[in-house]
Order: sequence, then structure tokens, then C-alpha cells
Amino acid sequence: MKSDLGFVTALKHIVRANVFAKWETIDVRPDAIFIQSERSEYIHADNPHAIKPAETMNARRFLSLDLNYGKAGRFEHAPVPARQRRDA
Repeated sequence: MKSDLGFVTALKHIVRANVFAKWETIDVRPDAIFIQSERSEYIHADNPHAIKPAETMNARRFLSLDLNYGKAGRFEHAPVPARQRRDA
């Protein structure tokens, strides 16, 4: 991504598409079970000054899954444009 706005826009579209796909699937198959996973990669800090940036990057990695499942607790790790505007 070249900008925070680009990241937020892509994240919004990914989450919205996933939620809509789930709704459509449930319409056809009400007993559907959704299993989603994320790679188990983790950014490790290589020195004490890198701990906070590493924690932020790790939190951002899971932001799309958090938003898909209504766990917006990590939303503070989203870039500023995401927090300034609320999209439905």
C-alpha cells in the first residue's frame, strides 16, 4: 500500500465482500459453517525500540478478521482515516 487511505479502502472492501459472501451463502445454505484462518507469521522485534512497531504491525495483520467478526477492539491500530469516517 502506498498510503493509509489505500490500506483503509482495501480493508473496507475486503471485509464488506466477505460479509456479503457469507450472507449469500447463508441464504442458500443456512447450515453453513465458516472456517477462516490467517497465516501464523508473526513480526518479531529485533531490538527494544522495535517492540511497539512490531506489535502494531501484528495487530494490523488481523484487522480484517477482527472486523469480519465484530471484534473492533484492535481498531485503534487502523490508520487515522479509518477512525475519522464511519462507513455502513
